[in-house]
Amino acid sequence: TNNNDKVVISENKLEIFDNNNVVAEFAANTVIEGGTITLRNTTNNNDKLVLSENSMVIFDNNNEVASFGANTVLEGGTVTIRNTTNNNDKVILSQNKLQVFDNNTDVASFGAITRIGAIANNHISMSSDGLSIKTAANVTVLSASADGITMSGSITAGAGSIGGWAISDSVLTSTVGTKIITLDTGNSLIKVLSGSAAD
Repeated sequence: TNNNDKVVISENKLEIFDNNNVVAEFAANTVIEGGTITLRNTTNNNDKLVLSENSMVIFDNNNEVASFGANTVLEGGTVTIRNTTNNNDKVILSQNKLQVFDNNTDVASFGAITRIGAIANNHISMSSDGLSIKTAANVTVLSASADGITMSGSITAGAGSIGGWAISDSVLTSTVGTKIITLDTGNSLIKVLSGSAAD
């Protein structure tokens, strides 16, 4: 026997000693100490939490589902991270994708098809087939793929070049060799020049 292995109950706490070292203290603030601390389910000893020097590991039927340490790992069929004040603000990691929810509205999804924005509203969708910009679930205003770029709606540009046409303020010009076509709305002018007349 060892008189230093003992339980001491006082007015404000209960202490457990191992060879006169306090290994557990139950009071307003409870402390449990040990090389390894294991908390187990009474009906299934393989459902447990093991706290050791460098990590805290959670087991479900002896399968490690979470490990908190220098590198934290969470495992499961689905892993959900939620806001404490609004459970509908969350991130859900499942087998094939990661989804972001704002008040239970799916606002982003990352997987084989990646989407940023709610499906019902303006959003960008990307996959190995290309990129789409949409104003609703089935309304595509721009599609970019190996086949090229397809657009619907209008184009607004103050400068630049599209298909060999140079854009400047109120002027559209195309030049091929000595052939020039100019559309000048500022001067109400359409000019077509060819050959030596282009000089």
